[in-house]
Amino acid sequence: MSLEQTANGLVITRQWRSPAGLLMIPLSILWIVVLIVLPSFTKGRTDPMITLVIPVMHVTMGIGISYLTLAHLINRTRIIVTHSHVSVAHGPLPWPGNRSVATAQINQFFCKEFRRRTNQGLQKRYQVWVLMSDGTQSKLVDLGLAPERALYIEQQIEMALNIQDREVPDELPR
Repeated sequence: MSLEQTANGLVITRQWRSPAGLLMIPLSILWIVVLIVLPSFTKGRTDPMITLVIPVMHVTMGIGISYLTLAHLINRTRIIVTHSHVSVAHGPLPWPGNRSVATAQINQFFCKEFRRRTNQGLQKRYQVWVLMSDGTQSKLVDLGLAPERALYIEQQIEMALNIQDREVPDELPR
């Protein structure tokens, strides 16, 4: 994660590169190999499930897995903080979650912890949220962050906008 002070404000950048992205490369390659072999498997068959549905599902999943792999290898998230707005942009591959919030509507930033049970045990995710002047809350960014990194992002944005940190119900304790 990098932090850059610019003439307009603050830019926090986090590369998505992770071991998970590297582990997905062999899966993507395997899926593409199966796509190449699949036509010979369906040749001469008349069952529409085998000749049409399964190949279309396989191609669709292959495209999705390849896109996800590429995104995890080359994408980054940029949080841009200026006096007029705070924006979040994911790229260079398009990804959901881009947004911009006018600073005039912002009351406070805070972090939340989300817990989810999986086969591997309890999984925790840390997100940075924004409390708006009208009392509504919305997620600013969810990067699969460690708690100290989420709190660091919150602190840096508040410092850049001169927002005094105040306690918000259900926020991640410091």
